[in-house]
Amino acid sequence: MPPSTRPRMIYIVFGMIAPVFLWLLFVANSLRPEVPSRGGGASGWAPIDRYAEKTNRREKPVKKPEKTKLRPTKKPAEEDSTEADENEDKEEMKQTAKQSPIDLINAKPIDFSDTTLLDACSHTFSEASLNMKYVKKLTKVFDKINSHWWLDEGGLIGASRAGGMTNADDDFDFFALLPNQVHPCSETSHACTKEEFNKMIHGFLLEFWNEGMCVNNFHPDLDKFDSQNKLMYSLMLDRNTVYQPNAKTPGAKCFEHGKTPRFAHMHLAMYKADGTLATNIWAKGHKHDFIPVSVVLPTKRCRTGALEAPCPNNIPLFLKLRNEGEYNRSSSQGNCLLVRRKWSAEKKNNIMQLTKNLHSCGYNSMYSLIKPAIASGFNYC
Repeated sequence: MPPSTRPRMIYIVFGMIAPVFLWLLFVANSLRPEVPSRGGGASGWAPIDRYAEKTNRREKPVKKPEKTKLRPTKKPAEEDSTEADENEDKEEMKQTAKQSPIDLINAKPIDFSDTTLLDACSHTFSEASLNMKYVKKLTKVFDKINSHWWLDEGGLIGASRAGGMTNADDDFDFFALLPNQVHPCSETSHACTKEEFNKMIHGFLLEFWNEGMCVNNFHPDLDKFDSQNKLMYSLMLDRNTVYQPNAKTPGAKCFEHGKTPRFAHMHLAMYKADGTLATNIWAKGHKHDFIPVSVVLPTKRCRTGALEAPCPNNIPLFLKLRNEGEYNRSSSQGNCLLVRRKWSAEKKNNIMQLTKNLHSCGYNSMYSLIKPAIASGFNYC
């Protein structure tokens, strides 16, 4: 190539290469990745600026979050109503205490054929089927003799906090007033001679016998029956399979022990002139209680699974007086009748919810113990 044409060729080649180089540079720049901007533009996206990022860290240190001030929350409606319910219950107890013990005893027992409360309650509660059979049978007997009865001891605890006796006990305990409780044997005295008591209690127990129940140490023939002044009896629902007519004492083996409750314990008391019910007054080695009639009567409705059963008027006070204060003694698990301290938080909450359900349906329960139980850390209530 002549020297005179070289510069021209250089310009021509450069002119051809330059556009290609500029086009490649444009393409490379357009393919550069983008990330969210710190400050945010109109689109919220911008290329990373490392220098600006470091500068911002130095110039704008991260502020510590401010401490949130706790504000007292308004009590739920349920808690607001607790105090009103308690005041209403206390006023009712005061009015009951003013009533004559004899008037309370002579008042008509609860009519459980009225199922208004039962039908209106939307909550369900669990109970052993045999316990409910006992409730039906006992309701029938006491309706017939027009006398008061109510759940007792562990069964009462279970029914009044969870709607089922089996929640707290594995057998069936109930308390009953004798027919003509004020003057059971004589129109002129609250007391009975041994012969009078034997005749009176035989007629009372015969009502259970006639309903097909088995009564421990009972004989249907009065001449062959000796009560030994007992105020406690064990019953079985049906004696047909366990009754031994040739036994020395018919019905002596009419109840069986086992994991499933098979028998019921009936506790009785004698009325005293001071307005109390005295238990085990002739029994040696047994605990003696003196319970004001107004603590028990008028009885109120409790739930036992799908049925209703009578409970003492003031359940917590009745249990604190029962068995010489056995249920109110302190232990490593506290002395709260509602819950045990060793229970998990979940179990405690479940029991308290069941108690609230009973209360919301209008049943007698341990609802009044919830607030003090929580306040004490479940040590007492």
